[in-house]
Amino acid sequence: MGVTRVVLPAKGRASEKRKQQERERWFRQGFRFRAGIEGRIGVLRRCYELNRCRDHGDERMGRWVGWGIITANVVTIARAEVKRPAQPQR
Repeated sequence: MGVTRVVLPAKGRASEKRKQQERERWFRQGFRFRAGIEGRIGVLRRCYELNRCRDHGDERMGRWVGWGIITANVVTIARAEVKRPAQPQR
């Protein structure tokens, strides 16, 4: 499937070889990316009601999640636009 490096921390006590691997740059970047995704999923579940789907079936579940993500993205874009300084008129 194209996965070349797995970024999951070891459970329990890690060996020296595993500790060295977890300190490498690619591992830390992947770990931070994964943590960011999990945080984003948590926000979507809490703020955009993605913790419970009121539609039934796979297709409707996909639609529910899709609209939740679109809504979150539109809110994020709107917040960024409000923070931007106004451009001078030409």
